Amino acid sequence: MPFPRAHWYLSAFFVVTIVAFWPNYFGIFGQAPAGHHLHGITATMWMLLLIWQSWSIHNGRRSQHILAGKAMFIIMPLFLAAGFWVTKMTIVKEDMFKDMFGLRLSPADWGAVFFVALVYALALRHRHKVHLHARYMLVTVVPLIAPSLVRLFAGFVPGFTIRSPEELYRFGEALDVVAAGTILAMLVWLLWDTRHGRPLLPGVLGICYVVFMMAAFHWFGKLAIYRDIAYAFAAIPTFWLLAAGIALGVGASWWGWTRGGRQMTATAPDLASLPRGIPAE
Repeated sequence: MPFPRAHWYLSAFFVVTIVAFWPNYFGIFGQAPAGHHLHGITATMWMLLLIWQSWSIHNGRRSQHILAGKAMFIIMPLFLAAGFWVTKMTIVKEDMFKDMFGLRLSPADWGAVFFVALVYALALRHRHKVHLHARYMLVTVVPLIAPSLVRLFAGFVPGFTIRSPEELYRFGEALDVVAAGTILAMLVWLLWDTRHGRPLLPGVLGICYVVFMMAAFHWFGKLAIYRDIAYAFAAIPTFWLLAAGIALGVGASWWGWTRGGRQMTATAPDLASLPRGIPAE
């Protein structure tokens, strides 16, 4: 099985995320609005399920791995619905951060919803090809990297800490550094995969998302035409945005599962007949 230590890396990132979001969410949990609760809880559950899946499959707990996968059918639609909701909240909120950065970041927010839906569906479709499946599942974390690490920089890293409104510009500097570091790390991953003959598309899609995020932040998100699009999106009633997110999650799950089943029937061997630890590709 690929990435035998993935659950340790994911666990470390989970701790970083808790620390990064402590001042603005976990530390003021009772004061947070409902949209932030849905987003925070579903994102937390998603990361915990990824950790559980990785740990269980690498410790011979196949039944637990399957159970975690079934739980994802519930969490994923709610996670995507929450993504649409918090995107709307970012656009309509009136404060200095929104004026400087929020609107420019909103394309990455709704883009993340479609990106996660896509790679999750592809992970399900290729669930019988362990190297593809594992990589697609791991890149669902990519949209969570910048929000966590930038907040960590802003709160704890000298030169990037934000202690007053006059220092808010440092958020953009931290975002540039985190995005560049993410792309570099994923390029190293792709180089390793190239040398070992592993699938490249999941990593390429992850890099494409980060490039899209930065293109929106530095260019598209500043355009007047995007402001019109953003405010039109924010004018959609929250109920319908939630319904759209849930429908997208259900659709991604259905498409990936049914396509994967057809693929299994047509081309893949019976996994039950393989010795434990032998990849089905």
